[in-house]
Amino acid sequence: MCWKDVLISLGLGGMEFTPKPPPTEPEEFTPKPPPTEPEEFAEESDILQSLGDAIAFEMRLAETIEWCLRRADILEPKDSLRSEALKPKILFNEDSYLYNPAKRIEGISDLLAKRSKLLGKEVVPVNTNADLKEGKLLAFFPDETFCDGAAEMASYGFFDVDNVPAWDTWVGIFQDYDREYIVSYIPHQFVPLVDEGTYVNPEDCIPWLERSDTKLARKLLQKGIIHKDNFRFRL
Repeated sequence: MCWKDVLISLGLGGMEFTPKPPPTEPEEFTPKPPPTEPEEFAEESDILQSLGDAIAFEMRLAETIEWCLRRADILEPKDSLRSEALKPKILFNEDSYLYNPAKRIEGISDLLAKRSKLLGKEVVPVNTNADLKEGKLLAFFPDETFCDGAAEMASYGFFDVDNVPAWDTWVGIFQDYDREYIVSYIPHQFVPLVDEGTYVNPEDCIPWLERSDTKLARKLLQKGIIHKDNFRFRL
């Protein structure tokens, strides 16, 4: 019996046989693009800018350096960098010491603008570590301070009883997720003294910026503006 007779016996004699088409070539593989960086790293301008301020961090840092180097006096660690001209109102009201987030952003922005105006000169934005003039950057987390006065004693008053660094040194206020922190520029002659304050601070609310796990620190380390030291300054 031939195959046609088999089909007829099965009742399939009237059906046309359509052979399967030859297999097509596999589609060309297109690799997925690499994942984009997380949103917090996507816009550099969002990182290198103080909250509530329109001026670039590098420019504000240059202004702070220019202001502080004119006034820093190692014999006056408490007062030489707390000028009356920049005395922030937010430190001396019923809310006291930067504990109101909205007011501290407004107050620090006012301080930055006032200092820029009082300088009365153009400055060159900071681009390298050499532009720090052997100074360093410090972070202060105002919502994490114990206000124990240890750093105040160790730094001979550069920090106050609430661990707030002298206000002339403030470069701006920044945010990592829900943590806000003030960045200060520490002139080179104050670095060992300030380091003593950071050393006795149990809650670590005043670390050197390069030792803080912040977006700003990572970006400045990447740009070479700050370096990670492998030793602690000691008097």
